[in-house]
Amino acid sequence: MPSSTRQAILEAAFDLFSRQGYHGTSMRQIARQANIALGGIYNHFPNKEALFAEVLDAYHPYHDILPALREDGDSPSADLPAFLHRAAERTRQVLNERPAFVNLMLIELVEFDASHMPPLYAALQEQTVPLVERFVQAGAALRDIPIPVMVRAFIGTLISYVITERSLGSSLTASFGEDYLENLVDIFLHGILSHSSDTP
Repeated sequence: MPSSTRQAILEAAFDLFSRQGYHGTSMRQIARQANIALGGIYNHFPNKEALFAEVLDAYHPYHDILPALREDGDSPSADLPAFLHRAAERTRQVLNERPAFVNLMLIELVEFDASHMPPLYAALQEQTVPLVERFVQAGAALRDIPIPVMVRAFIGTLISYVITERSLGSSLTASFGEDYLENLVDIFLHGILSHSSDTP
């Protein structure tokens, strides 16, 4: 658990980075908003980029999503398709509650070329793969594809949903229908061909 001063710095940095961007935010502004002396930040973070990386981790939605998914996956009645639909819906809910995080993610992609993402993804994969393995052990019929690849594809599906929602806006995404996210998960699970298709 971060100290109260460290937490104040993280909260101020999250607010300012998400509203002003990385380069538009100074350490002095963060210190002022956190109500500490400028030098106080450097007792906790060596530089602005290290602070940004920790903000990205601290506010990443997986901290809120994974505990709920672990509990859901432990349910005796859980099946993989329903689990993935609930995982997608939980992700949507958390991101709707924390829309500023999407700004951080875009800053990370554009300004840092996603350089801080590998450790975050590794932590996410480490905690997600065992969830899918439980369904395999319970008899879920999956194709012979490495589970980490499946996890990556599912995360990619969710990221594409988030980016599309943000970049196209509600007026355009409305044309995708109310079941847009559910349909994306169905495509992830079953592809786009009808079961009655004769195409091999």
